[in-house]
Amino acid sequence: IAGWFSFLYSAFIVSKSSSILRNGIISLDVTTCQAFLGKRRISLTTTESNLLAVLLENQGSIVTREELLSSVWGEPSKGKTHTTARVDTHIQRLRRKLGRSARRIRTVRGVGFELINASCLLGVHFPSEM
Repeated sequence: IAGWFSFLYSAFIVSKSSSILRNGIISLDVTTCQAFLGKRRISLTTTESNLLAVLLENQGSIVTREELLSSVWGEPSKGKTHTTARVDTHIQRLRRKLGRSARRIRTVRGVGFELINASCLLGVHFPSEM
């Protein structure tokens, strides 16, 4: 069992010493901003890459819209609806590009988003991701 959890950690959890962030088949090389679904490269805008990086770095935790605004755009929202709507729009575009893997991005109503940690998906099978 220890070997299995070691495999999960190396396959799914972000390694702080690595420039590649992973969650299941989703991976992002933060130095080149190249994103992949398995071996297939997906084209992301700089904003989408930055959003994905923040979600991958914080996978398993809820990231508020305000934190995303600050991290990705460098601006505080101060509760402005039009600025938090910008986050929702870009998350929607990112989800479209991630296809079925977008199910890993969970909306926490009124708060923000969570990238479900792949190690929490034990026993969950995503056939399209195999």
